[in-house]
Amino acid sequence: MDTLLLQIENARQELIELACCLGFTDNRVLDKSCELDQLLNRYEQDKGIQE
Repeated sequence: MDTLLLQIENARQELIELACCLGFTDNRVLDKSCELDQLLNRYEQDKGIQE
């Protein structure tokens, strides 16, 4: 789970940097946003299994 949290934080930072440089509608920003969404969904699923 710690590795997943690190991946989430890294993706979040990359998304912020990309959005600042490229704008919110650039395809690379949207792709990174989808990647972050997938990581967050996986985290929620893993969290639900552990409870």
